[in-house]
Amino acid sequence: MTDQYRFGSRFWSVIGRVAESPMLTMGAGILLLLTSGWEIVEGLGEEFSPGAHHGLAVFGLVQVIAAMPHCLHGVKQMHESHTQVKDHG
Repeated sequence: MTDQYRFGSRFWSVIGRVAESPMLTMGAGILLLLTSGWEIVEGLGEEFSPGAHHGLAVFGLVQVIAAMPHCLHGVKQMHESHTQVKDHG
């Protein structure tokens, strides 16, 4: 196997892990909510006209909700580990 192939394989492996990261999903969802929320707030007081920012707000909310169980599971595991170390230390 050539070094270039191994580098490419490792590179895509890392990219895959990052792309599947719940924290990335949560961060992207929060960013979508913030930026689309800004547009929605700026439009308050004007006649309602649905736009892409409304769809992005919904998508951002779905992303945050989808990532939440993974993040909460991680927090639970950290708490359990901390409790075990504290009890044995």
